[in-house]
Amino acid sequence: MVNVSYESNGCGEEAILQCVAKDDYGLLEISQSQVRLFTGKTSGQTNPTLRDVSDYPLTQVKDLPFISCFKEVYERECRTKFLPWEKSVPVDILYAGCQCELTFPNGDTGKFSSKQVLAGAYLNKEKRVLIVGDAGYGKTMFAKQFVQKWIEEKNKENYIFFLSLKDVKENMKVSDILKNRIFKGTEVQSEDIEDLFQKYKCVFLLDGLHEMHFEHKTRNISIQDESISQGEDITCGSIGDIKVTIKELLTGSLNDKYKNVQVWVTSLDMTDVDSLFPKRNLKVKLNGLSESELREYIKRTCCFYASLRGLALVEESAKGNSFIKTKANTSQPEKRKSANGMYLHEEMLHIGKEIDIVNETLPFMHDYCNYSEMDNVAVGEDNIDTVWGLLDKNDIFDIFRETPHILILTIHVLSGKFARKVSPLSEPCINNMATLIESVITCLKDKYTEDSERTYPLEEFNKLKEKLAEIAIRITFGDNNSNVERVSVQGTNTDQVKNGLAMGVLIAPHSHSTYGTGNANTTSLSGLKFSHYIFQDYFTAYYFLQNPGHLEKKIKSFQHGLSLGYLKFSSLFPKQTFENICNALLRHNMYIHLICCLYERGDEKETERIGRLLQNKAIVIPRLASNHQREAVKVFLQACCDLGVSIAYIACKLMLMFVT
Repeated sequence: MVNVSYESNGCGEEAILQCVAKDDYGLLEISQSQVRLFTGKTSGQTNPTLRDVSDYPLTQVKDLPFISCFKEVYERECRTKFLPWEKSVPVDILYAGCQCELTFPNGDTGKFSSKQVLAGAYLNKEKRVLIVGDAGYGKTMFAKQFVQKWIEEKNKENYIFFLSLKDVKENMKVSDILKNRIFKGTEVQSEDIEDLFQKYKCVFLLDGLHEMHFEHKTRNISIQDESISQGEDITCGSIGDIKVTIKELLTGSLNDKYKNVQVWVTSLDMTDVDSLFPKRNLKVKLNGLSESELREYIKRTCCFYASLRGLALVEESAKGNSFIKTKANTSQPEKRKSANGMYLHEEMLHIGKEIDIVNETLPFMHDYCNYSEMDNVAVGEDNIDTVWGLLDKNDIFDIFRETPHILILTIHVLSGKFARKVSPLSEPCINNMATLIESVITCLKDKYTEDSERTYPLEEFNKLKEKLAEIAIRITFGDNNSNVERVSVQGTNTDQVKNGLAMGVLIAPHSHSTYGTGNANTTSLSGLKFSHYIFQDYFTAYYFLQNPGHLEKKIKSFQHGLSLGYLKFSSLFPKQTFENICNALLRHNMYIHLICCLYERGDEKETERIGRLLQNKAIVIPRLASNHQREAVKVFLQACCDLGVSIAYIACKLMLMFVT
């Protein structure tokens, strides 16, 4: 769109013609120029003079192809699937932030929320920023959230180039990568992109330094750029270089032509990250979610699922109403307001204007959430409190609080119970830890297979679970029945170990010489462990499920102090095996483990049998270590009361309960 205005002093022969160009999407503010026109009797040889009045124009009209390409690609990349079977949504729909620790150039540190950091008060001032966090802490989500905010801004002061470093080599030329990834099929050439780097303020957001392929070659030597397949040799860092390389961005060895370049990098906190990305001005470490951020995320998730469920019900109603169905077939998706004045996102309106017809009979439609205005949506506090209570009761928040990615998966699995029409896991057994963890592991597997674009047959997945079970039993009991933290990779199936690592179920310590090569050789690792003890406990129980004879031996030698965490998954075991476990725990006076097993199993007959065996006995529990244990004791006492079973008392640390 080009606006042209003509201004004149009214009495002179001179006038100003001002041209201002803007894109249709409000994405970028294009430069403006003034043209001086001479009117009246002037020489035919007089040429108009051009005068640029912008101090620092972001781009020129000739650069319009860049705008449409960036918008299309970034809007596609700044989406995610929170569960594999759901539709992808913009990253900012459910983003509630996380805790960050900033380290400034002078060594000072400060704690902020990621939303404060994303506001730009700290990032925009620094030219080289390192963003680190453990696996699953949301580094990529943080980067995408920043890009999303940049897209939404009306007045831009810079270009942002968002690049994933997965399988990227350090000698690749940045303009060639962008040409192939973003401008493929357009008339934009690498030289045009390189021109942007030198003319305008640019921020390079490089995601995943630990996934990059390093050549381990010395600078200032000629190396082959295999990715472009053009057969041209380039010399990284030499004066004769025409195009900037990834390595030059990382090392900061750019010449004066790139004085307006900023480089931000996300990475795991590796031992050699300082040598791979030196000269940094600011370090941002992403930590876990606070309770307020978690509750905010739960609120947004409940609203999200309420919307999906509402749409599913409307679709079902539309199918049963021929008049509505006819209207639906002729209507077009659009963005408009619902009866309560809130905007409905176009993706939620794929059934068209028939919503107006059913609004009168479906009052829940007025509670639809708006993807872009989640904060303004009223969500039932009962739903939020229910999901919060489930996390608290099952200790999921404490278990997964250090890994937001898995905690978020768990929240979605639990919240799915409110969306019966859209989720295959709509009714998880919320009191059964085994079912919940199985759902989380399945989500991790599905996300891995989707991201890697590979198939994972059930038979292959079961083999992986068997291998993980073997690793778990070795970690849990180790040599001489002592607990060990790690187990050697030697002797394991490396392909299955790689899959376990890729899914996030396993983690492995990498030496700095092999870490981040893009294809790390797992056989060279000194050891590995499970990313969470809950996975170790689950796969230990899974091993005993596959090898019941081994469990019978362990049952006979139950001892205080040994790891019995796998018993929280006792619901996996056959009935007779479960009874043997309960008898052994009862015999050794291991009451809290016994009560938790009964709680997880949910077997009323077995609970009654154990309750009658405890008739008039005094039960002493050293302490209640978690909300899960407190809930188990509460449920057990209530069951005893309902069954008419009398227990003398249950004594716990700081707690004394009498049951008559």
